Amino acid sequence: MLKSYASTATESASAVKYCEARIAELEACLHDALCQLEGKARLQTKHDGVFIDSVRMCCLKLLSQNVGILNVRPVIETVLEMVGMHAEQLPSTGTLSNMLIELKRISSMHAASELLASDNLTLYSDGTSKFGDKYGTYLLANECKTFSMGLVDMKCGTAAHTLEKLQEVLCDVTDVCEALGESKAGDRILSKLKNTMSDRCAVQKSFNDLLQDYRADILPGITEGWNDMSESAKDNMAKVNRFFCGMHFIVGLATQAVKTLSEWENLHFGEQKVGANTVPGVYDKKECFVQRLIRTATSAFHKHGNEQAGVVAEFRAFLDKSDLHLDFHDLRGNREYVLFYNGAGLYALHECMLDFLKDVHGETNLLLKAVSADLGVPELVAGARALGLICKLVIAPLWRVLEDRRISILDMSSVYSAMHQKLTEWATDGSSLLDGSARPFPTAQVSVLDPVFSCLIQPASSDAVTLEILQVLCSTFSQYMGQLLIDHLPGGIFHQSTVDLAKETASVSNTNAIAERDFAQLDRFVREKPNASTIAMDGMIAFANNKTGAWLGAQTPAQRAKVLAIGRKTAPLLRDLYKDRQAEIRDHRIKQVEEKEKDIKKKRQKVLQKKEALTQEISKCGGLWQTIDQSKVELAKLSSVSSQRAALRSQLFFRKFVLEQEAPSDVYALSKAGKVHSIECLVSNLATLLRSESDDTTASDDNAASDISAAAEPLAKRPLHSSSDT
Repeated sequence: MLKSYASTATESASAVKYCEARIAELEACLHDALCQLEGKARLQTKHDGVFIDSVRMCCLKLLSQNVGILNVRPVIETVLEMVGMHAEQLPSTGTLSNMLIELKRISSMHAASELLASDNLTLYSDGTSKFGDKYGTYLLANECKTFSMGLVDMKCGTAAHTLEKLQEVLCDVTDVCEALGESKAGDRILSKLKNTMSDRCAVQKSFNDLLQDYRADILPGITEGWNDMSESAKDNMAKVNRFFCGMHFIVGLATQAVKTLSEWENLHFGEQKVGANTVPGVYDKKECFVQRLIRTATSAFHKHGNEQAGVVAEFRAFLDKSDLHLDFHDLRGNREYVLFYNGAGLYALHECMLDFLKDVHGETNLLLKAVSADLGVPELVAGARALGLICKLVIAPLWRVLEDRRISILDMSSVYSAMHQKLTEWATDGSSLLDGSARPFPTAQVSVLDPVFSCLIQPASSDAVTLEILQVLCSTFSQYMGQLLIDHLPGGIFHQSTVDLAKETASVSNTNAIAERDFAQLDRFVREKPNASTIAMDGMIAFANNKTGAWLGAQTPAQRAKVLAIGRKTAPLLRDLYKDRQAEIRDHRIKQVEEKEKDIKKKRQKVLQKKEALTQEISKCGGLWQTIDQSKVELAKLSSVSSQRAALRSQLFFRKFVLEQEAPSDVYALSKAGKVHSIECLVSNLATLLRSESDDTTASDDNAASDISAAAEPLAKRPLHSSSDT
């Protein structure tokens, strides 16, 4: 019955598809006839049943520029109307869907053609999560350009799986390049790899190790004359330089700043409630007080802050009267380093904020009350000022250098070394930071005309506290920098540049921000095109980022026709591979769920077995001892110390694991500091539990009695008959 139903459903689907194609064909004929009546010129779009290259090129470019599948045809028709023409036939949505896969194939051929002609490549890689799904991205750069190689779905975030996905990306490149006459293109590209750029997470570090080992394994089969090379030459060729993102270093500085400020606040305030913690009804979140001030102020005053409790429009109008401007960045979409920037903006306007909340608008909700309370603590304002000074004098100059393409990754060694030396000096004397004359390295550029900077360096009553915080922060930053950037500091492997090393690292950027660019585009696509497949989004991103359209336009007609034909013919294979990989990810997740379910069942079974064993144990020693007197009687029946210890252990553990009686952990302990408790100590602990249980029972009985008395009292005072009873 089921087979018959499935067969009928398949036949019906085929019939529907045929009818839809026939309707589209008839509509095209009708449109063609109408256009002829209107005198419009007819544009030929097909040859031998295949869309001509110019039509395919047009559609590929539109798709890569984020024109939706349903809008490609109307866009083309609109443009043709401008010149009085009509197309005989345009690609259907199904054909355009296949073209999204062709985007990926063609961009891979483009990237391979340029990377195979280059040496000393750099791999950029990163991972992220979007709406519960994990993604990874891989980019390869030569000295002139960076190519998006693959945006892939990940089933997990391990280093081994990250390498496995890179191998899949290179395997896809190999497959499509075989049609161009290039053999082993993926392995040959990998053999030209000399550098990696990534963040500093443990997974990326392990991935770098695995990648270097994998690359070393394939080099003998790729490199000509490998067996004739010396061992030192082989080692040098197998070595991969590892670099880490400078932007992630700035994120690390922000994290260290929060930790340091928290420790300073603990020493300065102790257990005292400070600022917002003193406001009734405000949630006492365990976080750095200065961080809390900046976070809540941004939520209250920034246009992308709290939509319900914020006062954006009112505060903007208040500032407009004095021709002032709020200099905040949004907390969403920025990492923790935004604390530096917003700390500067907060200090510049902290008096205006306090006046606005106290005398103009009022503290009309808990958010505004929390901000007002924190602004009233001078130490917290001083902390924001310290973060602002670090922003203007250290973070901003470093950021500008990291984004300057004229400065190489090896040039950064001198910048880092000078900055490390200055931070060490400022840890003992930060007065130059306070007056704004400090510079972290000789080429540092500081915006001295910035009005926020001018506010930060003006003498104030908080100078002493601000100086103390600055010096503590610089001490932490110096230590952190010495650990994190050891390769670039004196004695590090990248501190002294050589001609060969400079040549090897010419393709390395100072940051891994280019990988984040792919994720920014992905973030937009998953919102705008929630039903788009990852391979379709990958094709659009790669074709646009690699500027493959311009590369295709520069080819001869014969070369362009060959590339387009290969893309069209190999797209179905890539689609099938994508489906298989998606099924593998789905199976992996199902297996994970099943394993977790099994683990929970095992744990529950283990707990039940333990409870059953404890129940059997206490049954051998007179059952559960309910009173101290009963425990004394039962212990007296046991002749040996070991049997008494075993009985006490059973009683304690039964109350802990079966009855789950709450008590300090040391009450249930059988030993302390490696020394076994005596029988007297165990008896005392059991007595503590028995007394606690007795007290709880008595209190419960007393409460019940008082409840009954309270309920009975009004009844006793009521007359036997009242007017309401009649």
